[in-house]
Amino acid sequence: MSLTAAASYTDAKTRNDLCATQTCSGTGLDVLAPKGTRLPITPRFKASGTARYSVPVGTAKAYIQGLVAHQSSAAADIRLEQAASFGRLKAYTTANASIGAELSGYTLELFVQNLWDERAQLSRFQQCGTCSQRTYIVSSTPRTIGLRAGAKF
Repeated sequence: MSLTAAASYTDAKTRNDLCATQTCSGTGLDVLAPKGTRLPITPRFKASGTARYSVPVGTAKAYIQGLVAHQSSAAADIRLEQAASFGRLKAYTTANASIGAELSGYTLELFVQNLWDERAQLSRFQQCGTCSQRTYIVSSTPRTIGLRAGAKF
């Protein structure tokens, strides 16, 4: 049995005002994101955990594995006006599972990716970044069930 876990906390913020031109005018009217604005598409918290159990079955080495990953919400754009228009990327939790075996250089695995069929929002955008058109959402792959076979030679 092997267990692995990872987590991160990211406090990514701008150190200066982000202005429409290379230098700010000083009036504050050209500031797209003030100092301290969180970076877009960067969640504060991410975590994942994997459990894998391997066992010999005759001459084969069989295993079962599960993975769970979570990510907190995040802004979709650094520019405050566009970020409000796009909306936030929602927090999500996904899971994958697999069962398989290796025998004499051959492998066989049955897997499920995105077990709960969570439509995680990976990013958001508009075709014209300043036009306030329809917002498009890039989502994760839906639940996928498959059979993987391989040979080592």
